[in-house]
Amino acid sequence: MSEASQKPAEPEWLDIGAACEFIGGTRPINPATFYRGVRAGRYPAPEQRGHNVKRVSREKLAAALQRLAAPSS
Repeated sequence: MSEASQKPAEPEWLDIGAACEFIGGTRPINPATFYRGVRAGRYPAPEQRGHNVKRVSREKLAAALQRLAAPSS
């Protein structure tokens, strides 16, 4: 095995616009709606990735959407 195949995959980071598209699909949600969802605990909060750069982990966002889509018992 090569050394590259042994390293864990680097997480993919989405900017707020891409996160809104990821959530809404063909009809992206508004960024204000995204931030309301963050405050309500529906979506993961964006992380500071640099000076004035906030990104959301695609993996965490997908997990949040799965959790929201799962039937509650």
